[in-house]
Amino acid sequence: MPASDVLRTVEALGGLEVGHLVEGDRRFPIALRIHEAWRTDPEQSGAGGSTGDIGTHAHNLAEFVSGQRVAELAADVHTFVAGRRLDDNAHVLFRFEGGAKGTLWCSQVAPPCQASMACGYT
Repeated sequence: MPASDVLRTVEALGGLEVGHLVEGDRRFPIALRIHEAWRTDPEQSGAGGSTGDIGTHAHNLAEFVSGQRVAELAADVHTFVAGRRLDDNAHVLFRFEGGAKGTLWCSQVAPPCQASMACGYT
């Protein structure tokens, strides 16, 4: 069972209170993966950059797990790799409708690792 389903089940059984903090981390390093260059080409991938390509997954999971919708956000979006036309890294701060606060880091230039996605909920 996926962790998101476990958390929702525990919450439904009264094991979690309404969350106050939600953290998301979605790293998918493509800097050295030539066959995935389409991800940073707006004609092929759209205008989303790292936030649209991979950040949406962590954002969706954060809303699902917390049961709250994002009401406001502020983001520091940057392109580190010279020549790219879309962002490849973003740090985002969220305010959720239910009062929770959240952060999200989505990066296509993170240090080499397996593609990862984490979502913490407290």
